[in-house]
Amino acid sequence: MKKKKPNAELILVGTGPLEEKVKSKVAEKGLSDCVHFLGNRKDMNRIYQAMDVFVFPSLFEGLGIVAIEAQAAGVPIVCSEGLPPETDITPIYRKLLLSDGEEKWANTALEMAQNLKAHTNMQQYVIDAGFDMDATAKYMESYYLNRWRTA
Repeated sequence: MKKKKPNAELILVGTGPLEEKVKSKVAEKGLSDCVHFLGNRKDMNRIYQAMDVFVFPSLFEGLGIVAIEAQAAGVPIVCSEGLPPETDITPIYRKLLLSDGEEKWANTALEMAQNLKAHTNMQQYVIDAGFDMDATAKYMESYYLNRWRTA
């Protein structure tokens, strides 16, 4: 990515057992000035707004809620086959194989970022996919009221 877009920056959010290994690799590659380790955060809504594209090369995710959050924020996402099909809820979603290699991943991420001029409103896609908080709250209210009435 850095070869194709020299001013590219990488934001890594979260922590995990490979964090020190990743930090060492970043330093070894001379990329410390453009890779930002943010740790665990509670302000992801603000961080999504700083992104041009969300890259998620995961081996496995139960749901991968961050993939849904990124799309809801209007951030294009390039993810791996490790994410379940339920995360594919908008037209700004692309899935690649991990084996497709770094060149294809970089090209796809750049293409996705360039094709989206601004964060696009994805609210209706999120609602249609069943991830809307208001609709879910109404469903849960109805469910429990009906259970209570039949008890």
